Amino acid sequence: MSVEALLERFACVLVLRGDGVVLLDGRGSARWTGGMADLRIHRLRAGIPQPDHLLLAGEVQPGDAVLDCTLGRGHDALVLEQAGARVTGVEKSLPLYAWTSLGLEERGSSVKCLRGDARDVLRGLPDAGFDVVFFDPMFSKRAHHEAGFALVRRHGEPAPLDAATLAEARRVARRWVVVKAAPQASDLLRLGLDVVPFKRNAELRFGRVRGTSAAS
Repeated sequence: MSVEALLERFACVLVLRGDGVVLLDGRGSARWTGGMADLRIHRLRAGIPQPDHLLLAGEVQPGDAVLDCTLGRGHDALVLEQAGARVTGVEKSLPLYAWTSLGLEERGSSVKCLRGDARDVLRGLPDAGFDVVFFDPMFSKRAHHEAGFALVRRHGEPAPLDAATLAEARRVARRWVVVKAAPQASDLLRLGLDVVPFKRNAELRFGRVRGTSAAS
């Protein structure tokens, strides 16, 4: 069957081509790439003195076990992996899970990908099972034009991070639960998180809270 015929039957079609893994729906398509993660990784490898805010917010160290509860395109997971963390990513959306897991596999990444609802996955994990638990909820995303983002927004989980899921994440986190948000940070304040004091004109904000399993 042609891709056009498949799209008449299914919401999305995943195509493995010579130039990579492509996800298509009735409104467009995008090839999986490392995107802005590749620039962040280049800076880490080159030792450029421009700290990655995600790594700073989680105080991520080599060997840490990190759970990315909103895998999406896997860009933050790639940066965490480059920093030496052992990364597990959770994605609820079947199209995004298939697209990203195959893209990461083609890249040779060691990120472990799981498909499921983050709260359900967290409930099945032991206390202090990960050093850091990370969220990048779709509701906090600013509008931008990076390739593939519109497709991610169409198929990503739109529900905001809620208090019950945050509580489960705190139980699982040995050190920090870190949440990415829009610059105004109102989402972080609503959840009772402390805003990490990065520069005032940063395009994103990070909030964090200690895991309930963290050592006092």
